[in-house]
Amino acid sequence: MKKPWTLRKRVFLSSVAITGIVTLLLGLFNVMELYVTDRNTTAFETYMNLSTFFDSIDEAGGYLEEYLYTENDDSLNDYDAAIQTAEQSISGFDPNFLEDQMWRFQLLSNMLSSYEDLCAELIADPLNDDLYTQTVNAQDLIQSTSGDYYQRLTNRMEHHVEQLQSVNQAIVVGSLVVIAILLFWIIYVAFIMLRSFIRPLYEVLDNIERINEGTYDFNAVAANGIEMQTLCESLEAMADTVHKEIQETKEKAQLKQLLLEKENESLHKDELLARSEFRMLQNQVNPHFLFNTLNMIHRLCVCEENEKAAETVLKTSQLLRYSLDNQNQYSSIRKELEAIRSYIDIQKLRFGERIRFLILNEHADACLDMSFPGMILQPLVENAVRHGLKNVTHDGEVEIYLGADEESLTISVSDNGEGMPKKDAEALLQRCAKAEESTQLGLFNVVQRLKMFFKDRADIRIDSDKDCGFSFAVVIALEGGGQDDTCADRGR
Repeated sequence: MKKPWTLRKRVFLSSVAITGIVTLLLGLFNVMELYVTDRNTTAFETYMNLSTFFDSIDEAGGYLEEYLYTENDDSLNDYDAAIQTAEQSISGFDPNFLEDQMWRFQLLSNMLSSYEDLCAELIADPLNDDLYTQTVNAQDLIQSTSGDYYQRLTNRMEHHVEQLQSVNQAIVVGSLVVIAILLFWIIYVAFIMLRSFIRPLYEVLDNIERINEGTYDFNAVAANGIEMQTLCESLEAMADTVHKEIQETKEKAQLKQLLLEKENESLHKDELLARSEFRMLQNQVNPHFLFNTLNMIHRLCVCEENEKAAETVLKTSQLLRYSLDNQNQYSSIRKELEAIRSYIDIQKLRFGERIRFLILNEHADACLDMSFPGMILQPLVENAVRHGLKNVTHDGEVEIYLGADEESLTISVSDNGEGMPKKDAEALLQRCAKAEESTQLGLFNVVQRLKMFFKDRADIRIDSDKDCGFSFAVVIALEGGGQDDTCADRGR
């Protein structure tokens, strides 16, 4: 079965499509405006060239007549300069712009050549009245064409101005279309968010309330996105598993309670094992943490921080999946670190800069794949956040440390909170070690499972003092006495 697209992917692809459409429309508008503007500029340049041509012809006639009367070489030079300007003007016309009218300008060019020939003959024979008359007639003929050519160019320029105005109007209309498309996209994304997150989120929160009330039959959740679908599936699986395990544990507890009066100390230890397993189930990912996380996702969605909300849903789903997958089987240190990173990412979104989380690895890479009981680090980090740093408003710090040498592996979780007196810390460790009742259910659960898993190889230590933070550490003796052959697969 094909998996549905994630919300992030749908929003990204729709954004790319909208951006492409908008870019294409804007590019088309720009090309149209540039084309019309270029044509209008060419028309104006042609108009100016024609004006320069006729002015030059008029000046050349005046200089020629002056030369005929005075035979002044300066007048002759001015005549030559005016003729050159006229030639340059007539050769500067754009053939692509005036393709249908180029024969007219070619005619002007021919008339100019004839006029130059007549002037040259007149300069050579200034007393020839016939040549003079022909020259004057040629100049008048050129000048007589000015009105018609000017009118044609003026009409052409007006046409291009109208085109430019039409293009500007089209750009305005197109801009309104682009704005409409963007508004439609925003409404579409908002609808997707409402359908994929907000409504299912309220339904999930209602199911969490049912768990808190002890009801494990869930209302159906219309989950459209893969993130919310994963969360709902994990939540349902967790609730079903919790319900079954609670029922089985209650039955075992009732049976063992009947046998307590008749059995010896070994039977008492079996009962403690059942109680430890029950508490392990309770403390893996408690409804309080899940409820607070979902409330935070709801706030992110309301504040339109969609990427953060999607990332939080994904991290929560990963943590729930890991918790459920490792209830009845062993994990590894590497998987524990992956799970605690998801938990830390969620807590960072909740506490921001108030608490800083550090993961330190000192020569422990070779031990990352050794067998290890699941969900050990999460209760320790949660205990540091909930108890150790509960009154810390800034600069809080939680450190997860892994260090190994040839004989042992050390794992510790420390905080810089208010801590507790040394005697209270020692008493807490003794109660957990002796399997006595304790309000610190998370620590009790961790200690019992570590001792059951590693037996005498685990040395558990609690170090704390008033206003000096709290540290929980376990030193695990490596079998074989060396990292090269002991850390690869350690455990029971």
